[in-house]
Amino acid sequence: MVTDIQEGKVFDSIDIPKGMLITTVNGKPVNSIKDVEDALPSSKNGMTTISGVGPNGNYTFSF
Repeated sequence: MVTDIQEGKVFDSIDIPKGMLITTVNGKPVNSIKDVEDALPSSKNGMTTISGVGPNGNYTFSF
């Protein structure tokens, strides 16, 4: 779950909301910060996709 957004970092620039539960990164299921960190380098064609559930429903961000 996203509990803090650091100003000027990636999650801030793509408007990922606090409280979002990240469920997949680049199509890989994630359950911990380590899982997220391990999945980030697996982006295809330089694109990263993060999906999850937040206060207002499902989200998918690609950057």
